This record gives sequence, C-alpha cells and structure tokens, in this order.
Amino acid sequence: MADALPERLVSTRQSQMPHVAFLEMVLADEVARRDKTSQSVRAKAAHLDP
Repeated sequence: MADALPERLVSTRQSQMPHVAFLEMVLADEVARRDKTSQSVRAKAAHLDP
C-alpha cells in the first residue's frame, strides 16, 4: 500500500475524488497486494514454479 499511496494521493487531488472513493481504492490496492503475496507464498510452499 505504501508504494502506491503517493500516486493515489496525486490522482485523488487532481480529480477531487470523495474520501470514501479514495479509501475504497486504497483498500482494493491492499487486497490485491495481499492476494498476490499469498499466492506466491503458497506456490513456494508447494514447490511450484510460479
């Protein structure tokens, strides 16, 4: 989340996005990051070649 936050803040300010929409966007980014990390960890534990 910290990696994308500066970019998200700039785009939010430029488009005057509501706070709720900004929060939804940031949380969606975090969910996607966690899903990717989880998949990678599971693949490594199963000795799969990702």
